[in-house]
Formats: sequence, C-alpha cells, structure tokens
Amino acid sequence: MKTRYKKQSSATNERGFVLVIALIVLLVATIVGVFAIQNTAIDTRISGNERIATLLFNAADAGGDAGVSWFKANTSEGGTKLSLSSPASAPVGVYFGTDLILGTNMSYNFKIDPLTKSSHPPAGWDPDLYRRYFYLVSSHGKAAGAAGTKEVRMEVSRVFQK
Repeated sequence: MKTRYKKQSSATNERGFVLVIALIVLLVATIVGVFAIQNTAIDTRISGNERIATLLFNAADAGGDAGVSWFKANTSEGGTKLSLSSPASAPVGVYFGTDLILGTNMSYNFKIDPLTKSSHPPAGWDPDLYRRYFYLVSSHGKAAGAAGTKEVRMEVSRVFQK
C-alpha cells in the first residue's frame, strides 16, 4: 500500500512566529521611545541651564559696564588718584549698591579695587608729574530663581597725579 502524505500549508507551521516578531518589534519601539524621552528631558535641562547662565552673565556684564561708567564719571584724567580712602560714595574696595535691579529678574553689584601695578603715562604727559594707575572692576550678576552668581572682571586705567 501506498502511504499518502497530507500536504500541510506553510501558514499552520508559522502561526507562533508572527507573534514573536510582533513582540520583538514592540520591544524595540518601546526602548527607542524611552531613550527619546530621556534625551529630550536632558536637552531641556541643558537649554534651561544655558539660559540661566546667559542671564547671569548679562547681569554681571551690565554691572561691569556700570562700574566702568562710574569710574569714568567720578575720576578725571590728571585728577586725584582713587584709593581706599576715597569718599564713602565711591565703590572702591566694597560692593556698590545692594543688588541694583536690572529688569524684572536680574540684578548686579560692582566694586572697584586699586591694583598695585602702574605705568608711565601716555605720550604727551609729564612722567615726573603723572602716572597711569590700574583698577579692577568686579561685578556679580544674579538672576531670580537661579542658584549662584556669575562674575565679570574688567581692568581699567586712568592717568593721575603722582
């Protein structure tokens, strides 16, 4: 007798294979989604920190500019040298102002410190009577809701009588 083999369709042998493939694809999509969400959260934190750092720097830079402007307005070429014993209104050696407000969420303060270095005056000035003196303008910028401050330092000079 002849044995007859029943022909089986290929679909019946692969019924569980489709389920396994679908689960693998779903797992890969979930992992990719989780990494994308984490990456977005990290990028958001980084951009927030950059924004705060920019605010702090801008406030400190504005304070430095205010310190240089104060220095120029309150000293004159050939005038009396600025020192720690200058009038009390001068921010020499002490921070000037209590957080001068700049806009709604930024503030700064600045101070001017005499440096120990000096040099000959520029051409046209009598080196026996005048000398160039250097000062350091330090400014701290603060922003509402930001931890810490940013500091900017600027060196300025002026020719004074010896």
